[in-house]
Amino acid sequence: MSEDRLVPLEGPANFRDLGGHVTGDGRAVRTGRVFRSDSLSGLTATDVERLRHDLGIRTVIDLRAPPEVEDFGRGPTAAPVRPLHIP
Repeated sequence: MSEDRLVPLEGPANFRDLGGHVTGDGRAVRTGRVFRSDSLSGLTATDVERLRHDLGIRTVIDLRAPPEVEDFGRGPTAAPVRPLHIP
């Protein structure tokens, strides 16, 4: 993993930009458009501000199994961020 793709947050330790990764057809993911992370349940208020205002996050796609969501929650993101749970 490239260190320059890591987005420093107070909560999640593994939030990173997927920009620059080459797709199957040889193109590349645009920087600042798609991110991936470990659980967002540890987001701080500062993290939420950064995600919403600095990075422009509008949708969170949660790929965890239902028991993981029940155990750890979705995190403190709120409108206008739209959560989608697709296990």
